[in-house]
Amino acid sequence: MTHPVIGWEQNDPVPDGHQFNHFLQNRNGRLHLKNIDLLSFFEKENDDTDKPSYLPSPLEIVYLPLIEQKIEMMETVFKEAARNTEYDGQFLYAYASKANAAEEVIRTTLRAGAHHEMSSTVDVDIARIMIHRGLLKPDKYIFCNGFKPANSDYASNIIRLRQDHEKLVPIIEDMTEIQSFLASGHQFDVGLRQKSYGNNKTEDEMNNANSRFGFDIDTIWKAADYIAAAPNLKLTTFHNMVGSQLVDPDGFVDRLRPGIEVYARLRQRHPHLHIFNFGGGMPVGMTLDFDFDYGYFAEHLLSVIKEACQRYGVPVPDVMGEFGRYTTSEHGVHVFKVMLEKENGSELPWYIINGSVMSSFPDTWALSEH
Repeated sequence: MTHPVIGWEQNDPVPDGHQFNHFLQNRNGRLHLKNIDLLSFFEKENDDTDKPSYLPSPLEIVYLPLIEQKIEMMETVFKEAARNTEYDGQFLYAYASKANAAEEVIRTTLRAGAHHEMSSTVDVDIARIMIHRGLLKPDKYIFCNGFKPANSDYASNIIRLRQDHEKLVPIIEDMTEIQSFLASGHQFDVGLRQKSYGNNKTEDEMNNANSRFGFDIDTIWKAADYIAAAPNLKLTTFHNMVGSQLVDPDGFVDRLRPGIEVYARLRQRHPHLHIFNFGGGMPVGMTLDFDFDYGYFAEHLLSVIKEACQRYGVPVPDVMGEFGRYTTSEHGVHVFKVMLEKENGSELPWYIINGSVMSSFPDTWALSEH
């Protein structure tokens, strides 16, 4: 396996015009984010005023158009895949808000047309704010993941939110979660989550998966029948997340196959079921040499779903993904000043910066930690 490219990692200067990835480029020795010269934020202009015209470092720069571009790209990928495979269902892009709950991020995803996914009672309060601002519009789904036992704050808050938003879909993954919505007095579309996290090739392997998420096979059938008998609940969504940062498109789809089979069989008995949610897992560039064929993945996934539904004699579902890290991983940068170039008797010197990787990038610092 080759060493992943995480930076320039060479003694020679970066060539002019070098493109690090789709949004970072060297122009005349200066790093540009799209068309923004990052160094310009730190250069003092020559003027007669006493006010500083430059920004301090370290500095976090958030560039929201990158979020919009990521959403637009994935919607285009699935639209083309549906056309190429003659797939009749819709594609639903939902932003997984736990990836980044900053106001400007959620506002941008909603303005870009994304549906919304959440997983805690605090997220319900955020969704309520966005509804009242007119950003989370009535035609957008809100999918409610996370544990929501009867009488919990999260379940109660979801029920209150139902008064403000009709397309609210609690995703059930334990029988104790159903009771609150059954007794709520509101009509609810609901989903069921399969215990499918991991590289499971069969239903038996899914049942034996060591995962806190979702139902085993027998219980998911019981839950579906219980919901069907409820006067105010309707089963519309099947949730089948199988992993995170899955960089092999064939392996990604192979993990989803057992759940696709379960969906098709459930659809035979429960005609309101019409959304197949493959959850998260969409990979993003953790290194500069990252490569993933999103178009091939989308076509392969839709083809497998279409073939399974044909075998079971059911219509194809709308396909939904929950895109968290994919949506936000590239929308911002931290810029530091190099305070000292420290010789260390090694091939390359150390750059000492005026900041802390541990504070600014705790996820990077914690890689490989237990």
